[in-house]
Amino acid sequence: MMANPGPDKTMKRLLSRWGKRLLIVPPIVLAVVALIYLTQTRPPPKIKTESEAPRALSVIAAPEMEIQPRAVGFGTAEFAKKWRAVAQVSGRIQEVHPELRPGAIIGANDLLLKIDDADYRSAVAELTALMEQKEAEISQLEQTRSNYDKTLELERAALTLLDRELKRLESLMARQAESQSTIDSTRRSYIAQQNVVQDLENSKSLIDPQIQVLQAGVRQTAAQLEKAKRDVERTEIRAPFTMRIGEVDLELDQFVAINETLFEGYSDAEMEIEVQISTTDIPRLLAAPPTGQPPPEEQTMELMREVFRVTPTVEISGGESNAVYEGQFLRVREVVDSQTRQVGVVIGVTNKPKVANGRPRPPVLEGSFCKVTLRGEPIGSRVVVPRMSLHGDSVYVLDEESRLATRKVEVEFFQDGVAVLASGLSPGELIIVADPSPAVAGSLIEPVNDEESLQLLKDAVQ
Repeated sequence: MMANPGPDKTMKRLLSRWGKRLLIVPPIVLAVVALIYLTQTRPPPKIKTESEAPRALSVIAAPEMEIQPRAVGFGTAEFAKKWRAVAQVSGRIQEVHPELRPGAIIGANDLLLKIDDADYRSAVAELTALMEQKEAEISQLEQTRSNYDKTLELERAALTLLDRELKRLESLMARQAESQSTIDSTRRSYIAQQNVVQDLENSKSLIDPQIQVLQAGVRQTAAQLEKAKRDVERTEIRAPFTMRIGEVDLELDQFVAINETLFEGYSDAEMEIEVQISTTDIPRLLAAPPTGQPPPEEQTMELMREVFRVTPTVEISGGESNAVYEGQFLRVREVVDSQTRQVGVVIGVTNKPKVANGRPRPPVLEGSFCKVTLRGEPIGSRVVVPRMSLHGDSVYVLDEESRLATRKVEVEFFQDGVAVLASGLSPGELIIVADPSPAVAGSLIEPVNDEESLQLLKDAVQ
């Protein structure tokens, strides 16, 4: 039997097995203790903060300006006064104005052309003779009536004498102092005289109707004579006003028929331009009615011109000339375009000779494409901002710390890329001109003054 080892040997074996492994524990413990000590005793780490970088954005100080309403439209110039020469009589062209050519300018009342009037003068002479004949016949009948009056006076006197003689004889016959044959003879003479008087009265009564017929014929002939004289006048065609000649379709000795168009003429002294203006622009161009004045009962042209108190200026588009023409409001067209919601406004321009920069100003010609600016009466001071700075019903502004903020505004109207504000913004507040995408509220902004945008605002409202 083997004897059990003693406690001492067992301990020795344990020490020999684990002793080397336990040697690593003290250094670990010391390291842990050292780490805890260092952690608790060293100062906290310094935090390095980065500064916020501002964004550079264009800004302007919202200006308050005197607003003059303005609307711009485009249209084609046309002659205000046009005249078409139409032949009112037929015949051969006898004479033509030497300047009757397209583009020529002919003065008022100048003879443009003359049609042969020989036949029409013959008609005038014939009708004049016919009227004189009828008037002579009337004079003859009036003289006949006067002769009848004198003859009737004598014949009635003779009838009166016969009547007395017949009564005397009948009185004698009653006393049997006269024969029956004498009374019968006197009665036959009395009856014959009555017949003479009656025939004269009948003949006289026919004279007045004959005179009336002749007088009607005279009036008819006079009317025909007036027409014939007008036909003589119509053989001459004169310029009703100083005109520029258009297309001409005639030659000397050419035969023209009634209602044949010969040429056209225009007055280039007055031009008209119809421009299309949006119905949303019209209200701000209207002048306010005088206070206390009752509303008009009906529309008149005078009232329309009083309401549309605008100052038009006209420029010719697409040309090298930069001449500006003063215009005049004439009228408003009767309908609104159902698709564009625009209404035609007619502006007049007078081509007055004017020298600009030492050179005569070119006239406005028909067919010129024109830009028309209508300026209304000033409506007072308003805060204005560029239209592109609006984002819905808000604008971006800078607060006291130059940080981005949003401000709601109320727009009164738009004009040429400018928003005229009714409320929401005070004069002098800095607004962001362009879209600050991304728009982060509270972000720091470096303002850059946009002088060009500010000048465009001034040009658009004044």
